[in-house]
Amino acid sequence: MHCMNEISCCSYSCSCSCERRPLRRSPLLNRVRRKLQETGALLANRPSLIFITLLTCVTLLGAGLAAVLTASSATVSRSKDLARNGLGNGVAVTIAEALKQTVFGSELLSSHVTQMPRCPDLEASWQALSLDILSRVDTQVVVQLELDFAGIIWRTWPPLEGQLAKVLYGKDLLAEDGSRQGTLEMMRQGVTAIVGPYQCTEGFACMFTVNPLSLPAPSADYDWGCGMQPHNCSECFHAANKTKYWGQVSTMFNLDELISRDAFRLQSLARDGYAYRLWQEETSINNLRAELAASAQRPADPMRIAIKAYNLLWHLELAPADGWVPAWRGPCIAAVVVGSVAVSLLVLWLLVSKEQHNRLLKAMLPDQVIAQLQDGEGTVAQQYDDVTVLVGDMVGYTTAASQLSACQVVSLLNELFGMFDDLAQRNGVYKVETTGDAILCVAGCPVPDDAVRNAVRAAGMALDMVAAVERFKPSLEGVRVQIRVGLHSGPVVAGVVGKKMPRFCLFGDTVNTASRMEGTASAMRIQVSEATATLLRESGESFALEPRGVMNLKGKGAMETFWLLAPARSTGTGTSGPTTAHASGATTPGTTPSLSQQQHRRAGTSTCTGPAGGLGATGADQPRRSDSAPLRSTPSPCTAARSGHAQGQGGDSATASGGGCVPRSTTTLPGVVRVAAPVPDRGQQRGAAAGVAGGAGAVSPASSCTPAPHVPSTCVSVDAGPSLARSLQPPAPPLQPQLTTALAPGALGAASPPRPVPAHATLAAAPRLTPAVGSTQGTAQSSIEIVLSE
Repeated sequence: MHCMNEISCCSYSCSCSCERRPLRRSPLLNRVRRKLQETGALLANRPSLIFITLLTCVTLLGAGLAAVLTASSATVSRSKDLARNGLGNGVAVTIAEALKQTVFGSELLSSHVTQMPRCPDLEASWQALSLDILSRVDTQVVVQLELDFAGIIWRTWPPLEGQLAKVLYGKDLLAEDGSRQGTLEMMRQGVTAIVGPYQCTEGFACMFTVNPLSLPAPSADYDWGCGMQPHNCSECFHAANKTKYWGQVSTMFNLDELISRDAFRLQSLARDGYAYRLWQEETSINNLRAELAASAQRPADPMRIAIKAYNLLWHLELAPADGWVPAWRGPCIAAVVVGSVAVSLLVLWLLVSKEQHNRLLKAMLPDQVIAQLQDGEGTVAQQYDDVTVLVGDMVGYTTAASQLSACQVVSLLNELFGMFDDLAQRNGVYKVETTGDAILCVAGCPVPDDAVRNAVRAAGMALDMVAAVERFKPSLEGVRVQIRVGLHSGPVVAGVVGKKMPRFCLFGDTVNTASRMEGTASAMRIQVSEATATLLRESGESFALEPRGVMNLKGKGAMETFWLLAPARSTGTGTSGPTTAHASGATTPGTTPSLSQQQHRRAGTSTCTGPAGGLGATGADQPRRSDSAPLRSTPSPCTAARSGHAQGQGGDSATASGGGCVPRSTTTLPGVVRVAAPVPDRGQQRGAAAGVAGGAGAVSPASSCTPAPHVPSTCVSVDAGPSLARSLQPPAPPLQPQLTTALAPGALGAASPPRPVPAHATLAAAPRLTPAVGSTQGTAQSSIEIVLSE
């Protein structure tokens, strides 16, 4: 709300005038909104486009993801193979070799003991022997030599000191439950073994290499001069081969030092970007499950390599620190997803654009023509023998166009023709073109069909157009739309004209005749040719055809035409009210007018009942031949006249009915007098019509007439201005001789003598004369229009 800060004070009241400013949307936003609405409506009508888009997206996603995942799997496989057979295998081999080197000291010591098993000899040479052995090994790894005679810790190098010496020296491994089983197991195996790991008192993880010795002995109590026997060991002496368990020699090595060295090459794994883990599997009571080394980052989905050395079973697990999955897989998957969605949206845009293009193209050209043009045919033309052409036009379009702005005219025509487009699709009629306010449709083209069905579809389209216009409420206030429609059936040639902006056009006399049918029709009425009327009768449909008579069409000559009315809903006049019988046998309906009567009144004419047939013989009222076919071209004496465009002026009319009568309805344009007089036959009737010039209107049959004694065979209808009306008031007898004299000789019959015409009367014969049937005297009647001027 924006206040203009304008204060207007009157007496003791003041007010602030404010105005609400509407929000203005950006033209770009409006365009986007319209585009989205149009696209949404199109997709709602064509869900297959969405399915194709989704199928494209799924296909691209599947293919792209399959390619990326396949390449990633291949990369992972190559990486694992490289780790197993390359770097990882090298590390495993290095670790196994390092373990074998740790037992070198114990093997040297066991070899010396085998050569010198007596304890006094060993004790004498222990220091020199130990120093010699340690000089041959890595003392940073192998940190201690040990002799355990009969399972008792006897000597170590370097010697133990302090409390540790008191605890370990003299410790019997066979006497303690914690170590007996392990010692007996190694004795039974009789091979070099590595046991551990343990946490040594020196503060590092340590392991021991153990060589159990069984030497020749003459008896079970032989002690090699050591003075000690194995504790409770019946299996230590083998009587069969005279060997006895001497004891074991071992070396202790620093496991932490061994692992931290490059000899294990674990550091090289870390430098190459691998996470690793080295652990020992439980193989005996002396070798429990334990983790020996690991990187700071645990390996994910590691590849495992087994390392076997002596009695040990170690496992090396390694994996890239970033995982086996290559770093490019994630971005590639994202790129595939984004690309698939983008391509799918592009496909959707192309499909929508193509659909919009096809719809626009199909709105301009038929499908068959489009296919022919796409196939490269230069000339596209085809003849159709049995089509029905419909031409419609707005009444008073020139006047309306001059009073409205160009945008208002376009809006009005768009609303009207948009409604006609729906009707054309509903009735199976092809809209050929719209030119200004005119519309041209055809049934039976471009898809050929039976001539009768073509006429039925075109007639249904015409009736729907008139009914729709009656209900049509334009968005422009105060605007009322009326149309006129013409139908004609016959052959046409359809083809495409032009290379740029090609147009599908109809050629032939049928199109011109349909245009003449429309041009001479009345407002809100449908005029059909005799060819179309014949097809409609053959269809068996309940179309009401009211004969109009012979029309003199420009460039076509005299043609018999018919009014197409809505199908009758019941027999007779279409009423259900009470009826009154005439002397001639005809009936007069009650209060409810029939559909035919309603259309007569909308067209500005009066409806009357003739003495011999009621309303004109149309629809259910038409008399039948012996073969039940309807009679043609036999209008009643009260056939309704057209008004408006065809004759220049319109109105109600009067028709003769046997004897002299006065019309019941006289609503006409000022200055028009309609006279009905008898004519001998149809030939004389057409001859009289041929010489008449229409300035004020056409022949119009009148409504029901009452007898006029002073006019034996004439119905007179007077509609004029006040002064002219007074001049035409009774006495009527002087007028009768003057009016009948102006006709051509024989036009009113041989019994009518020539009479002079008054100076103030101008004779205007109608383009057609309607013979009346049903007169009690059997004399044909005709209507002649006279224009009087003061």
